[in-house]
Formats: sequence, C-alpha cells, structure tokens
Amino acid sequence: MASPWETLGVPQDSDERSIKRAYAKLLKATRPEDDAEGFQRLRQAYDMALHMAQADFALNDEDISSAAIQPQTAAPGPEAPSPAHMPEPEPHFEAVNAWDTAHAAWQEFLQTPLSAATRKLDELMKQSALQNLDARDVLEVLAARHCAEQDTNEEVRQTIVLFFGWEHDHDHLRRLDGMAAYGAMARFRADNGYRRLLTIRAQNPAAALLLADKPPRFHIKTFRYRFMQTMRELLAGLHWEYPETLDLRLNPDVVSWWAHKANTRRYYLDTAISSLGAGLALFLLLMFLGADQYIGNSPLFTLSLAVAVGAGILFSLRPPRGLLMAWRQIFNKHLLPLLHDDRRYFQIRFGWIPFFLGATLLMFIPAPGLLLQGVVALIMTACAALALFSVLLNTSWIAYAFATALACVLCYFLKTEVFTGHHWLVSFLASLCVQCLIVSGNARQASLDYRHGPRMMLTRGIWLAGAALLIQSTSMLPESGTTLALLFWIWALAGIMLSSFNTPIWFTWPTYFLINAFLSEQGGLMRHYSDPRLATLTPIMLMIAIYVLVTMVRASENKPII
Repeated sequence: MASPWETLGVPQDSDERSIKRAYAKLLKATRPEDDAEGFQRLRQAYDMALHMAQADFALNDEDISSAAIQPQTAAPGPEAPSPAHMPEPEPHFEAVNAWDTAHAAWQEFLQTPLSAATRKLDELMKQSALQNLDARDVLEVLAARHCAEQDTNEEVRQTIVLFFGWEHDHDHLRRLDGMAAYGAMARFRADNGYRRLLTIRAQNPAAALLLADKPPRFHIKTFRYRFMQTMRELLAGLHWEYPETLDLRLNPDVVSWWAHKANTRRYYLDTAISSLGAGLALFLLLMFLGADQYIGNSPLFTLSLAVAVGAGILFSLRPPRGLLMAWRQIFNKHLLPLLHDDRRYFQIRFGWIPFFLGATLLMFIPAPGLLLQGVVALIMTACAALALFSVLLNTSWIAYAFATALACVLCYFLKTEVFTGHHWLVSFLASLCVQCLIVSGNARQASLDYRHGPRMMLTRGIWLAGAALLIQSTSMLPESGTTLALLFWIWALAGIMLSSFNTPIWFTWPTYFLINAFLSEQGGLMRHYSDPRLATLTPIMLMIAIYVLVTMVRASENKPII
C-alpha cells in the first residue's frame, strides 16, 4: 500500500499548504464520477497527510515553547534513559495507525449484509483497536462520506445515521468534516421526505404525481381547484420540512412543472360549475322579482348565466386583492378566535337550530299577519347568518356557492308549496339553513358516532320507524293534513341532524327530484293528500331516510363518515 506522500507526490516533511496544493492539482484529473476508487484513495491520502502534518506542527510548536521557558544551566552529563519514561511515539505514526485501523474496520463493514449492518457497527465500535478516539473519528468520517454519496443504499444510510445519532446532533461530525456532514444529513432528510411521499401517495394523488419520472404534457386535474390547492399545500410543506427531497430525490422537471401550474391563476372547472349554479340562482331571483315579464324567460336565463360566468372568470383571473385582504384581516382578528373556542363554537354551531325550528313552525300558520312575517324574517336572517358562520371552518367558497344554488332550488318548492304565506326571501333563508345542516353533516356525525356510537344506531333506527309510520299515516289519517305536515317537517329536520350526506353536495337534492318523479308516476299516489304541502314533504322525507340508512350501514362497518 503506497504511503500518502507517494500518492500525493510530495515530500514527507511538506506543510499543509503544499499538501493542499498537491491535492487540488490531482483532484482536477481524478473525478469521483469517473474513477470512484481512485478518488477515494486520493481523498484518504490527503486526509492522512494533512492529519500528520498538523500533528508535526503541533509537536514542533510545543518543543519551541518548552525551549523558550527552560532556564539556562550548565549542560549535564549523559544519562541513561529510565525504563519508566520511554519516549512517546511520534504523532504522525499515531495518525497513520488510527487511519489504517478505521479503514480496515470500514472495509469490513462494507462487506456486511444489510440485515446485520447495525449489529456489525456495534461490534466494530466495541473492538479494542477502535477504542482510540482518533480511530473512531476517522471511522465516523468515512461513514459520513459514504452516506453523502448519491449511490449509497437508502437503508444503509439510515442505519448509519441512526447508529451514530446524527439526526439529533452532528456538531462533532461537522467539525471533523463539514462537507461530509452536510452531504450525509441532506441525503438522510431527502430519504425521509421521499418515504413520506411513498406513504401518502395512495391517499394523496398529488404525492403520486410528484413521484413521476417525467412531467406530463397535460393533466385534467390542473383544472380542479381542490386538487391544485392540495398540490400547493404539498409543495409548500415539502419546501418547509423536506427541501432536500425536492433537490435530491424528485425529478426537478416534474417539480417545476407542477409548481408552475399550482401558482398560475386559472379558471377552474369548480369555478365554472359554481358560476352556473350562481347563474341559476340569479335567474330564479330575477324571476321572483318579475323581471321575466319584461325580457322573457330565455333572454333572462342567458343573461343570468353570462353575468355569473363572467364574474367567475374575473374573480379567478383578477381577484379583488384589497377586498380579500380586508376580509382575511377581519376573519383572523375577530372570527377565527370564536371558531377555536370550543364552548363558543358549540353554541354557534347548534344554538341557532331551536330558533330556526320555531321560526319554520310559525311559517306553517296560514295567512300570517305583517307582524308575524316581520318577526319570522328577523329570526330567519339571524339563523342563516349563524348557520353560514358555523360551517366556515369546514367549507370552501365553492361549497358555499353550491349550497346557495341548491338552496335556490329548494326555495322554489318551499315557497310555492310549503311556506306560501311568507316572502320568497324568507323561504330562501330557510333553505340556506337546511343546506348548512346538510353541509356540516359529515363532521357532526363523526363527532356523534365517536361519543355515542351504539345509542346513535338505536336513535337512527327509531327515526326510520317513525318516518315509515308518518308516510303510512298520510293514507290512514287524511283529515289530519296540517298536523301531519308539521310532524313531517320536524321529523325531516331531525333526520338531517342524524344523517351524513357523504355524497357530493350537488347530488343531494337531485335525489329529491328522482323520488318526486317516481311517486308522481305511481297511479296518483300524490293526489290523496289532504294538505298539499305533504306532496313536497313526503319525497323530502324519503330522501333523508335513504341518507340515514346509508349512515347506519357505514357506521356499522366502522367506515369513516368523512
């Protein structure tokens, strides 16, 4: 084995500056990617020569200092050396010995199977030859340089880092070899982030797409708001917690492609659907105001859709930043503390429901006076505001748009067939409250099933039995139409409280239309009601019964509600 001086081509008494110059000159012709073994030999020779040169310098400096403080006395005669005070070995010989010991131990570790890597490291560190601190330091440096290499096995790197405890403290390693410490820990953190992506890719499609080998030319999910929001959050999380994963493990073209798409404003498919819903709501609003008498239904419908879609495009591509910033400040300062106060949030979430129930029962009174209409309108306005605020944490603005559009659809049936004595705006507010109960159903049922699992199953069973009894009573008690209508409404609201509408929100009320159409085709089943309001409330009851039954099945299978 050639000495480090021969490998570097310098005399044995060279200083640190000469060693570094020789190393830099040879490094230009020895690249690790072209000749890994040659580079390793050169690096080992450089470290060994540098260590011995530093040791020689320290020894010479100590000799000079000792000579400077020695008193000038007459030279004594020669004395024989005492056996108890033999001369200590020179430092460069100790350095060579430490390097050889550590290098031999490291080569022995590299021949060890992966399954026994931790045990082998423990055995090596217990050897008497490695009780020397210099040898231990050299072994740690060799291990760090191995971990810093790109081709090192991920499990081997993790085993080494965990064995030496570098994930908690690698200051000593950084003092020994800063570049090796930085490279090893960067690779280690990159591996951790990569494993995290592999773990969540089944539940998070964004993670699976970041793991791709090459960027796509086009992807339909770039037009889905929820998905791109997930991608933005995932990229931000990686930049914050695992930036090394983005640089060292993932394809940079893939990361750059998705980062560009995530940070580019676009007109999402979700925005288009919500714009259509808002256009429908605007059309119904204008119809209630009688605008169709002036320009006709078709032009009014076209104009409503054009206004809603145009507003959606403008809001997506050129959002009102000042308005959004003001709203965010108000929300963070005044509203968010209320939502994170458990007691107040519980009061906001459920406190409005009894008042809402009472107001809707008052709306069943035929031919109400102006005073009653005004009181009901005030109560319903307050309930709608609290209902919208109660679902603020778990609802996006797109879900708000869907809820508003579907509330308009429900409002049409409630105003024309159930709450005929009140203004259409009051019916719309009541419909909006019902939609908020539906939107918050998933979180509400998850909480109820967690706290009162068996009792909730029994309660839902009782509700289904009561719903069947009420539907059957429409033919058995035809003279009790008004009372049955009140009971239908109360029972329907109770069913909404007990069910989880875990299908997409835009499929909720279409279920009502299908049931309504089915009942209308069944030989006059809709004609025997003594109270016409039952013709609307019966399909609503059947729709809610379906969701209550589905909630029971999912709860019995221990499947998550959300």
